[in-house]
Amino acid sequence: MIFKDNRFKYVVYSKKHIKIANKRLSALGNVTGKEILDIGTGVGYLPYMANKKGAFASALDMEIPLYKICTNDLNVPVIYHEIMPKIPLPFEENSFDIITSYQACFHKKYAWDDSDWIWFITNILSLLREKGVFVIQINKPGNLQIAAKKFKHKVSGTTWTFPK
Repeated sequence: MIFKDNRFKYVVYSKKHIKIANKRLSALGNVTGKEILDIGTGVGYLPYMANKKGAFASALDMEIPLYKICTNDLNVPVIYHEIMPKIPLPFEENSFDIITSYQACFHKKYAWDDSDWIWFITNILSLLREKGVFVIQINKPGNLQIAAKKFKHKVSGTTWTFPK
């Protein structure tokens, strides 16, 4: 697939990124019928593949022209929102079964301390339905390591999983 807007013709369907999205989805189990939010989605490969597998997936990211073009071409519903410390996400409680954030960089723009992470994780968990899960992958977690101690969680490499 080549995206419709020739200004970004170098952005093409990437088998590598689709494979990564599928691997991440497989780790989540059967996503059919699940409401999924992917935070920091970028071009939207994960929600695109989740929707192909029968999920109701949407994306959240900053409004960046390249991302808008790609998610539009992949037919991924997007909510544009910049994540900042102690600012709630624009959703009602109990809205999602799964929330993911893979390689997002929102915590780098502002100096997040452990209280910011605690606030953020608490906000995310409030958006999950019963038995929901939040999965976040960050290469340099910094204060997330401190904040995570306040919550039930599992760590595998650079991936952190927080069940509701």
